[in-house]
Amino acid sequence: MKIDRKEPAPKGALEIIEEAFHLVRTSSIHALALYCLGTVPFVLGLLYFWGDMSRSAFAYRYAARGAFLMTLLFVWMKCCHAMYARRLLEHVCNSAPQRWTFRMIARAIIRQTIVQSTGFFILPLAFLAAVPFGWAYALYQNMTVLEDGKGVEIIDLYKKADRLARPWQKQNFLVIWALSPFLLISAAAFFLVVSPIIVAVSAAWSQVFLSLYMGVLLLALVPLSPFGVLIAANIASAILLFPGLFQMLTGISTRFTLTFGGMFNTTFFAAVCGLTFLCMDPLAKAAYVLRCFYLDSQKTGEDLRVDLKWISRKAAAVGLVAICVLNSGLAVPREARAQDRTQHEVDTRRLTISPSDLDQALDRELESRFYVWRMPREKPAEKEGGATASFFRHIAETLADWGEAIMRRAQPLTRWIEALIDWLSKRAPEFDRDRRGLETISGVLRTILYGLAILLFVVVGVMIWRMWKNRFRQPLQVDAIVVRARPDIEKETTSAAELPEDGWLALAAELLEQGEFRLALRAVFLATLALLARANFIYIALFKSNRDYKRELERRAHAYPELIDVFSQSATVYESIWYGDYEARRDLVEYLLANQQKLKTYEGAN
Repeated sequence: MKIDRKEPAPKGALEIIEEAFHLVRTSSIHALALYCLGTVPFVLGLLYFWGDMSRSAFAYRYAARGAFLMTLLFVWMKCCHAMYARRLLEHVCNSAPQRWTFRMIARAIIRQTIVQSTGFFILPLAFLAAVPFGWAYALYQNMTVLEDGKGVEIIDLYKKADRLARPWQKQNFLVIWALSPFLLISAAAFFLVVSPIIVAVSAAWSQVFLSLYMGVLLLALVPLSPFGVLIAANIASAILLFPGLFQMLTGISTRFTLTFGGMFNTTFFAAVCGLTFLCMDPLAKAAYVLRCFYLDSQKTGEDLRVDLKWISRKAAAVGLVAICVLNSGLAVPREARAQDRTQHEVDTRRLTISPSDLDQALDRELESRFYVWRMPREKPAEKEGGATASFFRHIAETLADWGEAIMRRAQPLTRWIEALIDWLSKRAPEFDRDRRGLETISGVLRTILYGLAILLFVVVGVMIWRMWKNRFRQPLQVDAIVVRARPDIEKETTSAAELPEDGWLALAAELLEQGEFRLALRAVFLATLALLARANFIYIALFKSNRDYKRELERRAHAYPELIDVFSQSATVYESIWYGDYEARRDLVEYLLANQQKLKTYEGAN
């Protein structure tokens, strides 16, 4: 009877998204610096290239040179993405950061150039086909995550990325829908390509057509990438409102406030998409780092090792706190206890107080809010305006008290802001102060602006303080040792899958030193089965005999007859000793070990 092995249930997409946010938030500043080191130059270069090619009179002359430079920036960005993803994976695994040498960076650049350059053609075609898009997108992201700069063949890297891209497709599509900037960037690229054609066809109606086309495109993008559209809308609003807010605060007119409609051009939309990409892409990379980690852990058990480290760290902290508490309670010296008894006697004598002091203390206590509800209600004096006016009057008085308290505490910062505005005004061009600047703002609006400025300074200060506080904090490294249970090798029900190949060989060496040649022989044979199973030549099951394994080898390894002969020889020696009357000797164990080494040469053949 064949044993059914159920695949572990995948993590939910919402759980992966939450963990991706937490991973980016808790990662070191070095990881984000690596990401920005590659992505920010590419985005800035792309904006400059687009603006130059769309408006420069000499665009044709510099097009090839600019395209080549953008290619170099793209390759460098993908290399930095690989280093950023590797740093996140090390953070998830709680392992030491890998040091990237020049040779490792060169390998990563070569491999990422070969792989990622095909994404410009494969991903749009996969998106048009819809069904294979999730697998294709996860494949390219996994190629970035699994890049470690070491001497791994690119075909092996592709096989592992493909293996990790196929499972959990529902989760994969939801992660793309929530975090990936691909759909938004693709729509923006399509818009930027079509907009010059619209302008060339009808220059008079170009602005109307562009606005209508952009509105339709945004409506189509909302169900495909809602979070991307929301982030892009916030960034666009901030860019559009900043010149007006700057003029309102300082009275300085800029080119954007004089010609507000001039901001609506293709360079503006490219800048919005670039900033949106910088906001979303780190989260998407973190989500695929977690996907690769959890999928690969089904074979390696890496997630269990990380959990054991976490449990050990928590247990050590709890034990340390318990020891400190016990020591603080038991380590009180005899002199201190005697002094406490004396102090207690003195305090007891001081408890006697006069009746007048007692009455005053009782009056103060009864006037507290805890006992107010027990007293009779006093009828307040009637005021003009009725209950509604009195209610709003109390609200206004409360808000006024709060405002006065806030303004009293914020007076130094307010004076500093006014001094800064005066300093900017002195160095700004001459303008009409009767119509512009803070003079046209009412007192309430000015108070609100001051409050927002104070809140901004407080938030920035707290963020800088937290970043500086966590700058030199190192994670506690606790190595957890996983102890495997030693199987009973004398039982017939013991399977070769209970230990890996190295575990069986270590057990065989131990038994060989003890003189248990018969048990050592069986351990070596079980190691042989484990090796063949790891190489995907056989599938280990309790109901199978050695003849079944040999037939399975003849089906799967028919191209390697020497492998089948070596296994047959080892099986014959093992059966004649384990099931027969032949004597087990050291030379026979060494013979099976030699056959084990021969079989190891075929490990990567299947």
